[in-house]
Amino acid sequence: MAFAATIRPATPDDLDVLAQVRATAWREAYTGLLPEPVIAAQWERIPRAIELWQRALDAGETVWLGLLDGEIVGYAHASVDSSEQAPVPLELVGLYLLRRAQGLGLGKALVRTAVGDAACHLWVVESNEQAIGFYRSVGFELDGARQEVAPVFEGVLQARMVRF
Repeated sequence: MAFAATIRPATPDDLDVLAQVRATAWREAYTGLLPEPVIAAQWERIPRAIELWQRALDAGETVWLGLLDGEIVGYAHASVDSSEQAPVPLELVGLYLLRRAQGLGLGKALVRTAVGDAACHLWVVESNEQAIGFYRSVGFELDGARQEVAPVFEGVLQARMVRF
């Protein structure tokens, strides 16, 4: 069965659906990798996610939506990281796809749309081997940096990946 996959910029009207998709993608991606309370908390964080995306849009950033047959199934969001620890300024802040949209090339297309071939870094849950493998397939490599995502997700460790 063929799907019509498209990518477009998010608008403020998309943010509620996008937050629901993100929470669902979290459940699909992290069940068995993260504690259940951390996963369940994503639904409680929906208003905060909407607020952060609205701020990003207001600041002129683009949140790219991945759609299958017109339905939002994921997103990519990149931003400038001006911290001294950033290995390169561009950060892929978020990339999530619902499981049914994975393996169709939409994730790679979202990365190309959000960051192109630019030098970029991202943080990935270090136990998420599927995501690490995906990011390697688009040119990212682990650089040895790690951090805990406390206090929001205490005990969750992230690893940084970089593409130069």
